[in-house]
Amino acid sequence: MRSAMIMHEMSSKQFQRQSVAKIAPFAVGIQIRPDHTMRKNDSPIYSLAFTAASLRPDLARVIAGSYLKFGDWKTVKEDVLSSNALQCRSQRSAVRLERELRQRLMCLTDQELTVLSTATSDARTAMAWLAAIKHIRFVFDFASEVLRAKLAAHDPILRRSDYDT
Repeated sequence: MRSAMIMHEMSSKQFQRQSVAKIAPFAVGIQIRPDHTMRKNDSPIYSLAFTAASLRPDLARVIAGSYLKFGDWKTVKEDVLSSNALQCRSQRSAVRLERELRQRLMCLTDQELTVLSTATSDARTAMAWLAAIKHIRFVFDFASEVLRAKLAAHDPILRRSDYDT
């Protein structure tokens, strides 16, 4: 996979934080389909919109809580932006960050959103990772092609050469 230009090297500690041991207990019964958000007219070229926001489980929790309160994504958008719930310095940044996080969270079930909004920090991170995998094709492909092999080999160090596999 030719992603060396996009992804950066990850330290061993960061890799271990996202290890299967922390994510697996929350992934029971979860179906991840690579085409989950792909529409018929979508091109196979990766969208890089995810660069607008990292996982941000703390902010994803705010949006998930708002969704559980209102039950409507349009109302969530208005509420989060009008109250500056994401604590952004500019309105444009808030709109960009809210849109990216909301689109990711729209891929989660109500049960997963509940976990995201109420659970521990590790569980929130796992749900934010799950949302990113479900929404962003590039992240799904990278995790399934590169990270899966690294975890299977018990190799916690992500090297540049791993991107070219």
